[in-house]
Order: sequence, then C-alpha cells, then structure tokens
Amino acid sequence: RSKISYSNKLENDPNHDVDSIEIFQLNDTHGAYYTEDDVTGIAHVKTCINQNIEDPYSVVKIANGDMLQGTAFSNMLLGEPGIVALNEMHFDAFTIGNHEFDWSLDNLKVYKDGDLSNGELNCPFLGANIIDKDGKRPDWIEPYTVVEKGNVKVGILGLIGDGLESSISKVALGGYSFTSTFDAVDKYTKILKEEEKV
Repeated sequence: RSKISYSNKLENDPNHDVDSIEIFQLNDTHGAYYTEDDVTGIAHVKTCINQNIEDPYSVVKIANGDMLQGTAFSNMLLGEPGIVALNEMHFDAFTIGNHEFDWSLDNLKVYKDGDLSNGELNCPFLGANIIDKDGKRPDWIEPYTVVEKGNVKVGILGLIGDGLESSISKVALGGYSFTSTFDAVDKYTKILKEEEKV
C-alpha cells in the first residue's frame, strides 16, 4: 500500500479529514527492549508502526499492560527505559496490567509525579476500575483519555481484568483492588459518548 511520510514530531491537524482510525496495541513486552534470540524487542515496534501506517494523522497507539517488568535491564531501572521508549513512539495511553504491580504502584507513580529527573510518562496511565483501600481511584490514574486524530475525537477506556488480584502478591498489591469491568464500561462509555462526544 502507498505510504505517507511519517514524522514523530507530527502535530495534529484538526482540519485533516480522517477516514478511519488505525489502532496499534502493544502488550506484554515485559521489559524486552532489544531483540535477542526469539524475543522481539520494543525497538522493532517503532519501525513496524512507521512502515505500516497509511495516514500518520489517524494512528492511535495504546500500551495494554505488562510492559515494564521482566528483563534484568528493565528491572534494575524499574521500567524507566520502557517509559522512554513509549514516549519516543508517542503512545497515546498506557493501561495498567497486573505486572505493573510487581514493584508496587508507588514505583509506577513516579512516572506521573511531575519530576522530570526521575522520568515522566507523556501519556496517561489508565485504570478505570483500580481502587485503593479507601475505595478511590488514585488521582494519577485516569479512567479514560480522549485524543484527537485529525478531525476525529477518539476515546480510550483502560481497564484491568476482573479477578487479577489473585495473580499479584499481596505485598505488591498494596491494598489496591479492582472493581467490575462491566460497571466501569457502562459508566465511562456513557461519559465518553454523551459528554466527551467521541
């Protein structure tokens, strides 16, 4: 198919007519940044996206969890190389998965504390159904985000699966729990459609 020149520095143009949205979803990289043996590293993902898009204005990029924990390199740096890689690829959202809890959410929260010296994620962390011991969603985790692609508003709702608490050690879970995905979808799709007009 014909390719349009792609730039990472492309600013959205609200006057650009978008015929369809291209969604690239990435999950379970588990800290693999370099390609070794039979493991494809995240470094190849950027090339894959760039070579396969038809319209750079129409691309939505979502990280769907379990992105940071796994390799020794990532574990020693508590996932910061992955945060840098997602920023370089201009991801639109990062949905929290069960392995984001492996180092506790406090170690993930630093990427949304406004301190550039310890790394900062340039897109929102999503987790509409993640609640703390007081029954509230942490203020640094968003339920959804809205991104504009050309003349189209796209709503992205992030959820962690029901019952995944059992896949996380009690210490790492740190008092967090997950409410019903169905209830969250019901609540936030109405907001996205009726209020956000996506």
